[in-house]
Amino acid sequence: MRVHALLLAVLLTLSASAAVPLPSSSDRWLALTAGEFRIFSNVSPRQTRQLATDLLRMRAALGKLTRLNLDSKLPTYVFVFRNGRTFAPYRDALIGRENVPAAGVFLAGRIANFMIMRADEEGGAGRVIYHELTHHFLRNTVGDPPLWLNEGLAEYYSTFTAKGGNVSVGLPLPQHVKWLRDNQLAPLEDHFAVDRQSREYSETPRQVAFYAQSWALVHYLLHGPRDRHDQLGQFIEQLRAGKSHEEALRTTFGTDYAALEEELRSSVRKRTFVPMTYALEELQVPAVGEATPAPRDELLYALGAMFFSNRGTEAEAEALLIELRRIHPKHAEVHALIAHLHRQRRDALAAEVSSERAVSLGSQYVFAYVEYGRALVACGEIARARQLFEHATRLDPNDAYAWAQLGATYVGAPGDVTPGIAALEKSLSLEEAWGDVTLNLIQLYARAGRREDARRLSEIAIRGTDPEVTRLSLEAIWRVQLRMAEEQYEAGQHAEAIETMRVILARTTEARVKAHLQKFIRTHDENVERERQMDALRAVIATSKAGKVAEALRLLDALLPTVSDDAMKKNLEKLRRELGSRSR
Repeated sequence: MRVHALLLAVLLTLSASAAVPLPSSSDRWLALTAGEFRIFSNVSPRQTRQLATDLLRMRAALGKLTRLNLDSKLPTYVFVFRNGRTFAPYRDALIGRENVPAAGVFLAGRIANFMIMRADEEGGAGRVIYHELTHHFLRNTVGDPPLWLNEGLAEYYSTFTAKGGNVSVGLPLPQHVKWLRDNQLAPLEDHFAVDRQSREYSETPRQVAFYAQSWALVHYLLHGPRDRHDQLGQFIEQLRAGKSHEEALRTTFGTDYAALEEELRSSVRKRTFVPMTYALEELQVPAVGEATPAPRDELLYALGAMFFSNRGTEAEAEALLIELRRIHPKHAEVHALIAHLHRQRRDALAAEVSSERAVSLGSQYVFAYVEYGRALVACGEIARARQLFEHATRLDPNDAYAWAQLGATYVGAPGDVTPGIAALEKSLSLEEAWGDVTLNLIQLYARAGRREDARRLSEIAIRGTDPEVTRLSLEAIWRVQLRMAEEQYEAGQHAEAIETMRVILARTTEARVKAHLQKFIRTHDENVERERQMDALRAVIATSKAGKVAEALRLLDALLPTVSDDAMKKNLEKLRRELGSRSR
């Protein structure tokens, strides 16, 4: 640790300011775990349990009707506020605007998923949360489905209700029913082509139409002929496999745009948007326990992690996390999150202090080890950094960035580079991000003698559109070819190697590589010239010994002007005088 790190650690205890008030220690917050949901609420225990039960029922209903992956590797934190006054500051901070008429917000984060909602909004919060939860489960299952399907399913399941002994989904949405009654459907080919950049999605009047038609189509596919319901999953798989909507329609539904469009129009004209209803006993819903007082440190951490996960609310995150660090200085993950916030502000030393603390306390967050490892690399402590990166990859074998940092420690370091190659290949297999990872892998391939792999990866890299990446990729190619040329030179293939080096010298833009090549080529040329001169001198001596003194003098006179070495020049001039005296 550097000398002024202790002073910095003291400075880091200063409080951050933010628009969101810290939860008061006098507030009565409850906590309850229901499956992957960890619920914090400042409503009554009965309301808290009912909300938890409804979330599990909605999740079970999704499982009953779909093949969506409902299992999440991350926890989902739910914050329930008693009224709009307590809810609004958190909502406005997350959305980035004030007085937005939203009763709930869902946020998918790196370390957890988060939901906030107000309890006094009749039906409103539930619909928003169920809509966003459906998006979340869709992402778990199919990544990024077509927009019409994503929004249509989310609207369909947003109507989830639980009354008496039954639960229902797919209830009529009055605003969509009204739009469908008063307007014409868009051609399905146009509707399927809408994406997030389309005016149909970004402009409010058009968006209303898009949501209504998407909801109607999903409702028809799930409630229409049984084969349509069964074919929907196959249709999605076809799209994921790269098939166009037209191909997928033909191969799964056995129809085309026009025919499916007519089926949908016929369904809309009937306006029979009947929900699906299940008896609660049909759903496997685990029992929900009692709500208990929420530990203040856990509440502060969950809220801090939420703002940490949302771009633009770093100040809110820091205020909560610094308060938590004050009351719980040995909370490893608080130090990890604070370290990451410092890194975002490009405060490298502060990030080092906090990440070292997080690691020493046994953080389970990958980025804590990556942050501290990067700080050690900057200090030249490669071996220790490599151990931290290795630990990070064990914590999460699917973290591409951790693998990339591990592989980078082998670039420029002595020894076997095979583990570095494996790490960088793993990183690229997880996330196709060209840049430093690719360039580092090209260099390690070259060091390992895997010339064809280096050349292949270089050719792929330079197809990118980023001019800087292209330039760096080309430089990587020149470095690979330079290493090959040097090996060629060492094997005695001097002419071929030097020719390659001259080409690289004309193309590279790196000053260090240019200087190296200029020196190498100059030394080679001097050696070649010296060898030529020695060959010429040997010819002079052999000719002289054969008694052909005049011929020897002619050869020597041709040699002398080409010699620049003073000592050799003096010796040759002395030899000429001796031969000249013999010729007289």
